[in-house]
Amino acid sequence: MISKDKSMRMTRYDTSSRLHIIVLYILLASLTIAWGIYFVHSSRNIQTQLETTYTELNSMKERLEALESTQITISTNTNGYETLRRQSRYARVKAKPNNKQPQQKPKQEKLNSEPQQVNPDLLFGSIHFKVPPLAMTTFCVKSVDHCKKLVAENEELRGPKGDRGERGYPGLPGMPGLIGPTGPPGPQGPVGYTGATGLQGPKGDRGESVRGEQGLTGPMGPPGFPGPRGEIGPRGPPGVCTCPRIAVPFQPPISSAMSFPPSSIVSSVDQKQDSSRRDAVLSRAQRCVFSFIGTPVLLKQDNFTFGAWFKDPMPKTANGAQKVYVTRHVTGTQLYEYNSEADLINDTPNRIITLPYPYSGVNHVVYQGSFIYNIQHKSTIVRIDLVSETEAQHVDISASREPLYNTPQSSWYDFSIDENGLWLLYRDLQTRNFIAAKINPDTLDTQKMWVLPYNPSSLSQGFIAYGVFYGVQHYNKLQSYIDTVYDIYSNLAFTTMKIQFAVPFQFLVQLTYNPYEGKIFAWDNKHLLYYVYNVQRDKTFKC
Repeated sequence: MISKDKSMRMTRYDTSSRLHIIVLYILLASLTIAWGIYFVHSSRNIQTQLETTYTELNSMKERLEALESTQITISTNTNGYETLRRQSRYARVKAKPNNKQPQQKPKQEKLNSEPQQVNPDLLFGSIHFKVPPLAMTTFCVKSVDHCKKLVAENEELRGPKGDRGERGYPGLPGMPGLIGPTGPPGPQGPVGYTGATGLQGPKGDRGESVRGEQGLTGPMGPPGFPGPRGEIGPRGPPGVCTCPRIAVPFQPPISSAMSFPPSSIVSSVDQKQDSSRRDAVLSRAQRCVFSFIGTPVLLKQDNFTFGAWFKDPMPKTANGAQKVYVTRHVTGTQLYEYNSEADLINDTPNRIITLPYPYSGVNHVVYQGSFIYNIQHKSTIVRIDLVSETEAQHVDISASREPLYNTPQSSWYDFSIDENGLWLLYRDLQTRNFIAAKINPDTLDTQKMWVLPYNPSSLSQGFIAYGVFYGVQHYNKLQSYIDTVYDIYSNLAFTTMKIQFAVPFQFLVQLTYNPYEGKIFAWDNKHLLYYVYNVQRDKTFKC
């Protein structure tokens, strides 16, 4: 049964496929027949059109030939159909071959008196059939040539000059012409803006030096540097005991070439007085009061507005008293050591000591071979041994964290050295009292304190000499003075006249007393100065 069903399905499939093929062939045959009919019909139409065109062309040709042999008048009218007459030259020549001039005037009069009757077909156009463009173009060209030929052969047929026609539309832009010759140069234009700075050119040749006219005399300059120390003078007669009592050992001058044995120098110093100075702690060595401060002496000029320079008034070495120490600016970690003032003037330091902590301010000192100063931003004072360049001692002292004096960049502490030893001036943190403390130079311990009855903020500088505190006014004026004199040991204020002294550069930031040399070292607006002074002995105390 299964095989029979399969055979029946196959028979059905074969019958349907045959029908599809037959239908497809019938469609193809119908399309081919329709295309053939359309092609035949189109060909006949094209052939008919071609025959019609040929017929029209032949007819047009015949008409053109007829027009050439007959008189033609074509009239058009623009704005009222103005008459334009074109007549055949052949007809006029044949009609009047002789007497051209006499016959022209009657004709002209006849035309003016009796208007010529114009065929309306010629007026509105005598060609009412479709003219191909090619035939019309040929007709126009031949007509123009024919008219030119007639006018050239018969001058009397040339008509009057016509009116000027309307202006036509502008034509298209022409092609660019050839480049013309270069014209003459134009006038010079205005000056332009300044351009950018160019690169630096090579160095030029050295010019000839021309000495100018001598200028005007300038103002007098500041005091000059001190000259070399003179030779040793003869020994004077024995004198009377005056203040200060302690003899200062003589030192040979810097510029002198003479040499002295060390024994002659040491022998001039009283050993008992020297030992008593070192050992004296709380006892007064002398009580003398300043009576005069002399004219400042300029040593050199520096590059820093703030700074300090000082010497060791009690050195531990033979040449330690001649060494000069300098700190520059209000803080730093470098201490400059010079062997002499001459080396300081020439700026040839012996060594530059690097400190372990930065210093603060300009009121530090060198004493007994150590640099003693206040550490920046701390209530700590430290002692640096200058031989080993290491820290030897430090101690904390509570002080008010505000400038001690009214001088700019003033620090919290002010160290001072006099005949009695090392002093420290500061404002107490708790009571805000002005303290003068006697300091042990080895341990930096406070041995004794005194309260000074003054407000240090009203002072510009201060120092201690012979156990007496001196307060200075006006750091920034040409003339300053000392008006505060207070005996620390006796707690007694002196009522004296003002001790005036000059501030030549009007910015005094340092004033340090040196009991060894009997000088006051100062730093005034980048200038290193020193003052000499005079003292008077207090009669109530014996020398």
